[in-house]
Amino acid sequence: MLSVGNIQVAKNYVSLWTTHQWGPTNFTVTIADRDPGADLTGYEEIAEISYTSASGQVALVGFNYSNLPMSPLPPLPAGPGTYRVRYHVKGMDTEGTDDATDDHYLQIWPSPLEEPAVIKATPEALNTG
Repeated sequence: MLSVGNIQVAKNYVSLWTTHQWGPTNFTVTIADRDPGADLTGYEEIAEISYTSASGQVALVGFNYSNLPMSPLPPLPAGPGTYRVRYHVKGMDTEGTDDATDDHYLQIWPSPLEEPAVIKATPEALNTG
């Protein structure tokens, strides 16, 4: 397994951590044919990692302990192969407040294998681990 930020990659799947255990979560996905560019101003933490898709298909599966059905996403543009996964997160410090909605933005595009990278992080995230 390989991980960076809130992303973990293993054979045949990618795990993404949300910031809150309970409550609403906004989740947006972009599947592109090239790097769509990170949203550096709209999110607090951004990390990216390479992933190899054996099928060229991807789906979101329910979050922790949920019985949510699988949500297929559009086919990956290059079919089976290597992709870059970039995960944006904001709202990490709002749990327990009136504005306890966190936002997540996932981008996937074809890319050669590269080292994992933290694109943007809060000072708190840099001091953990």
